[in-house]
Amino acid sequence: MSIRGGLSRLFRTRRGRREPRGPTPDDPELTVVVEATDETESASTVLTRSPAWIPEFPAVLRYRLAIGSAAVAELREPLEAEGWLVRTETTPPGSGSAPGSDSLILVAQRVRRIDAMTCARETSRMVGLAQRHGGHLAGWQALQPPNESDRSRE
Repeated sequence: MSIRGGLSRLFRTRRGRREPRGPTPDDPELTVVVEATDETESASTVLTRSPAWIPEFPAVLRYRLAIGSAAVAELREPLEAEGWLVRTETTPPGSGSAPGSDSLILVAQRVRRIDAMTCARETSRMVGLAQRHGGHLAGWQALQPPNESDRSRE
């Protein structure tokens, strides 16, 4: 066993037990446990009102940015470099989600444990990125498996 492998295993164990693996963004069993569509609402308020969110477990943190198609490449590159999984969705006609007829929703997802500070920092950053590229934050979500037995599967 290498030193790196041993240290990695040491940090993953807690009181002799292995921590549960985090979810994957494409897991069809994930459910939305936290959701916010108002960028001015505090992350602590959003997290507090969610009875389904379990802070001890990792979640898929998902941001939806409404932007014009010309800005996709400029936003995608730095987000992917930081480990975000980035996808695009088209917006329905007349939805007003982003300026112009070439509106897209850029979806950035990442698996991590979340808390109010993490969500506030990431939300502020995503709002700034979207605004600098002529768009806006359409909302954010945290997704976790639907029950505890799914979270502790190895």
